[in-house]
Amino acid sequence: MPFTFDYRALRCFIAKHFQSQEQFAQFLGIPPAALQARLDNEVPFTQREIDITARFATNKILTAEDVTRLFFTHVVPTIGDER
Repeated sequence: MPFTFDYRALRCFIAKHFQSQEQFAQFLGIPPAALQARLDNEVPFTQREIDITARFATNKILTAEDVTRLFFTHVVPTIGDER
């Protein structure tokens, strides 16, 4: 069963540090539609995109815990949820 990731923390991070998803997509070097596909769990984030975010998105390198929270938090299914 494929994992579904919860990107709510990443969306907040984007709003705080980039003001828009379009600016974050530009920072990653991908089209806005490609970023949306990642945030919708249709396409996974690449190691390159995660690394760029961890090292260059803020004025400090993100911790492993930060990276896990942003990119690897699983959606917890509820009873009756088909995820």
